[in-house]
Amino acid sequence: MIAPLTRIVFLRPEIPASDTLIFTSQHAVDAFCAIEPARGRRAYCVGAKTADGAQAAGFRAVAAGGDAESLLAMILQEHPTGALLHARGETVARAISHPLNAAGIETFEAVVYAQRDADLSHEGREVLARGQPTIVPLFSPQSAVRFFAAADDLGASAHVIAISAAVAARSEGEKCAEIAVASSPDAEAMLDAAATVLCGLKAG
Repeated sequence: MIAPLTRIVFLRPEIPASDTLIFTSQHAVDAFCAIEPARGRRAYCVGAKTADGAQAAGFRAVAAGGDAESLLAMILQEHPTGALLHARGETVARAISHPLNAAGIETFEAVVYAQRDADLSHEGREVLARGQPTIVPLFSPQSAVRFFAAADDLGASAHVIAISAAVAARSEGEKCAEIAVASSPDAEAMLDAAATVLCGLKAG
């Protein structure tokens, strides 16, 4: 079942001139391209999925290891010349521009999309209300906050799959059956973690 807890709203800020972009989500790629075209510019992307989307949009995209730390390490190692632009959402788990500017790599920011709360669907609440074990993948710390706020006491049957330690930390102390953390911050590792939890439930 797909039950999004976030609604993406594209924004239209002023875009600083830059030949090199930084993207930490696919949403940022889509929102940026709604304002201006890629024009073959280089794009540093947080992971493979975002890089694939940027490449398809017309950027010369390179992928980091799937998290902000690996993205920063890649950019710092290459130390590109010219100004960089981090096109991002209103909230980010890790600051990108500050450490790059501190290292002498001029980096601007443009907030190109907003994340708005979406209600947990009626179908989603029905599934949780059954009290049966339910695997719930959470892909961001804010999604964890939204899920537990929306689920109320219904989250007790949730076996949470967190994409990162940061997501797991936001889930600690909440009413749920289990918190498992993916081995790496990508969709494949999330599927592996879900499969492991599912096998454990079947064995139990």
